Amino acid sequence: MKRYPKDIFLLVLFIIFINNSTFSASGQTQYTLPNIINLSLKDLSSENSENKTVKQLLGSIASNLGRLTSIAYFFESSPDLSLIECPQKIISIDQAASITFFVKFTTSEKPPSEIGSWVKLVVRYKPDYEKLLQYVTENVSLYPIEYERNRLLEEIKKNEASFPIQTEGFRLFLRGKNSPSSPNSCLKGSKN
Repeated sequence: MKRYPKDIFLLVLFIIFINNSTFSASGQTQYTLPNIINLSLKDLSSENSENKTVKQLLGSIASNLGRLTSIAYFFESSPDLSLIECPQKIISIDQAASITFFVKFTTSEKPPSEIGSWVKLVVRYKPDYEKLLQYVTENVSLYPIEYERNRLLEEIKKNEASFPIQTEGFRLFLRGKNSPSSPNSCLKGSKN
């Protein structure tokens, strides 16, 4: 049996120690913000529809936490789709409330690309920062580690001061031969 020098043994132990401490550091708890807003799009068009050129989506925006204000929303689509009707402006949405709207679009003969046809709803809004701070502060069972809870509260305060408007998006992939390569845009929004 061949003996390894003590230095090589220590080097191997050091490498194992470094690898284990790197993995354990990446497993630390870090809290994230609660879900503030829900977005959805549903394709109401059917393959058996009489009008195959005009299609329709049902969209919704809902507030999960507090009152959303300064809402601006718009749509992007793959280049094979052209949005022909966009919804009206929204000023605010109260907690647990939602708005629904219809979006109409047409298809073209543009060639498909690798990810398919899609429509994306993008919403810019100002969260109810007071409710957000209250939620994190009062729900200690959801945020039990005091250091991480305080870090999240500081992040919320910093966002309110520096980046008060938040952005969320929801992309719906549609069936068919058409697909995107560059977005088209239909801008709608409001300022509160």
